[in-house]
Formats: sequence, structure tokens, C-alpha cells
Amino acid sequence: MAIHTSFVQLATAMIAVHGRQVTLIRREVVEGEDEERPWRVDSPEETPEVVRALFLDYGARQMEGMDIRAGDKRCLIAAEGVAEPTTKDLIQDSGGATDRWTIHRCGTLQPGDSPIIYDLQVRR
Repeated sequence: MAIHTSFVQLATAMIAVHGRQVTLIRREVVEGEDEERPWRVDSPEETPEVVRALFLDYGARQMEGMDIRAGDKRCLIAAEGVAEPTTKDLIQDSGGATDRWTIHRCGTLQPGDSPIIYDLQVRR
């Protein structure tokens, strides 16, 4: 188990050094409580969480047979202290940019009991 812990620490350190600070925006849709219009869906409640992420381009080999479009990025987030992202969540640069990335695929590198890295496919 010690080797697994060292992998978690290594992943966190590498993403901290080479990644950049982003805001992971957790979105949860709260059901409307309007009895006269029960079909109305309220806008999602957004909860920001600041994390460090590493953005990578997809290579030509990775694009074969997958639903990857031009401009998509691979986003790696260290899993230590972060709950698993979902496809409902968004990623926004913390540097003041207004671009938001939508999450289209979520994967987890988890060889043992706890996750090490979240591997996300993001799109503008």
C-alpha cells in the first residue's frame, strides 16, 4: 500500500508543478418546487472548487475510433482531495478567462483502493 500512496503523492506533485490553476464548477440541478409548473427545470446550482490541472493535446493515434473532435483537450487532475468530476461539471481557467470547458468523458486511474488521477476529455 505504501507504493500506492507514493503514486498518489507523485501525481499530485507533478500536476502541481506542470499544471495550472483552474476552477472546477460543480453543477447540480435542483428540481423546481413550483406546483403550478412542475415541468419547469431551474437553472443548475454551481459550486466552484479550485484545483490544479494539466491540459494535453490528443495525438493522432488517440483519435482513431474515439469521439474526439478538433480542439478537444485531455485534462488531468490529481485525485487527492478532489471528488470525481462528472459530465455535468465545467472547467474554467482561474486566470480571468471566460472560456468554459465542458466535460465529455471522465476516466479514473485507480490501480488500488483510492484514485490517483482523473482523466477528462474537455471541449470548449
